[in-house]
Amino acid sequence: MLRRVLVLFTLINFLFSFNSISQTENLDQNFISEKTIVVYSLLNKETEREKIFNIHKTLSSLGLDVVNYIDSLNTHTSNEITNSLLRYFDSREVKNTMLFSEKNNSISFYGLGFFNQKKESPKLILSGDSVFNKLKNRIVNSKTKQKNFLLPPQPETLLKAKIKPFRKILIKPDISKDKVGVTTKINTELPKNIIQVEEKDDYRFYFSNGVNYIIQFYTGTESFIQKTFNLKNLNPTSNKKTTILVLEHTATRNRFFYFNPKHSEKEDVLLDFLSN
Repeated sequence: MLRRVLVLFTLINFLFSFNSISQTENLDQNFISEKTIVVYSLLNKETEREKIFNIHKTLSSLGLDVVNYIDSLNTHTSNEITNSLLRYFDSREVKNTMLFSEKNNSISFYGLGFFNQKKESPKLILSGDSVFNKLKNRIVNSKTKQKNFLLPPQPETLLKAKIKPFRKILIKPDISKDKVGVTTKINTELPKNIIQVEEKDDYRFYFSNGVNYIIQFYTGTESFIQKTFNLKNLNPTSNKKTTILVLEHTATRNRFFYFNPKHSEKEDVLLDFLSN
């Protein structure tokens, strides 16, 4: 009886190990043969361009077909932007997402589910010193043949997202007598006319429930937000983290953008907006 149990346990371990190895080999092959988007999180913004160039040079030497690079701050700026990015990736036949974190010295591998609100778990994580050498060893050991030899000679960083045209509200509306919804959880006391609401794509839900305006917060690099929404009061060359408040009318979908460089937390931005 004991012998049968040991044999069964050994067989289960073998099957589990074989399945894990098979999945890992498939992952290596997919990341070499299919197009990839690299999401980066770098420590020093001032040397960002040089570091991305070096990363691209390394990945290209390994045969990885990297279509674009994008700052991790800009991957979830808003649902509108995320959906735009996913449509773009689909048009470019991108299948894989590689997340490089300089702080953690790690590379994580995902599908495009990385960009969903409920981000998928990584398929593989490499970490530690010389993490790109570890990636190289995996690719060499996988013995996967490179399919695309016409790789981009220079890294192409996504500087903005393509969104539908909209109208801007140039003068701040008086919302003191309007019912206003906030889609983000705010840890501060709000005026009685401002309520917490669930985020909806169909704004008819808000309008039919008497909500005249919706407040959202967009967080990303200053230049990415500036270029995407063509905002004159933002710096088109700054890559620092920025949070702006967006007040959108639920009927017309016209938007008013509010930004104060002194504030980065959503609560502070909102209180500053309400007091001015």
